[in-house]
Amino acid sequence: MLKHKGSQVIKTERLILRPFRLDDAYKMHHNWAKDPEVTRYLTWQAHKNINETARILGAWLAAYTADNYYHWAIEHKGEPIGGISLADISDRDGNAKIGYCLGRAYWNKGFMSEALEAVLDFLFSRVSFKKLSAFHDIENPASGRVLEKAGMKQEGILRQEKLRSSGEFADLRLLAILQDEWLDKKKQKR
Repeated sequence: MLKHKGSQVIKTERLILRPFRLDDAYKMHHNWAKDPEVTRYLTWQAHKNINETARILGAWLAAYTADNYYHWAIEHKGEPIGGISLADISDRDGNAKIGYCLGRAYWNKGFMSEALEAVLDFLFSRVSFKKLSAFHDIENPASGRVLEKAGMKQEGILRQEKLRSSGEFADLRLLAILQDEWLDKKKQKR
């Protein structure tokens, strides 16, 4: 049985994961949402203007009233640099899908790995999820490395599963990790 907690603040060595705020709109737009290179392998288009970003943020803020809504801003040195969230939550089965996005200026610095591991720990240890999974576009192997580093294992390839923002269909690689695997990994680190 899941023990929903909502998007509580999580602190790591370099990051603060926290609920988004409306005043994040400018930095979100500037740091990642307007960048077509960031959205290249995603299903949504780069935002055309700050108003689009603010409108989307408004919808997210309204969802924070639910205790089963998990969507964090990834903050570094006081500035939001990306986001990480859950989708397709199944209370019955104790599983969900993780998605994330990070500004290009922050790629290849270990920020997403740090954020993902903190979120996995929170969701497995505090909320009691049994399984968490994520997809990545097979043409974006860097995203796959983030998932593998967190201990996720490949479960399969979904051919032409999603329409990219570019209009092309993408094959997606599905990876997942079980609660027991995560807890074993934590023990080994000690």
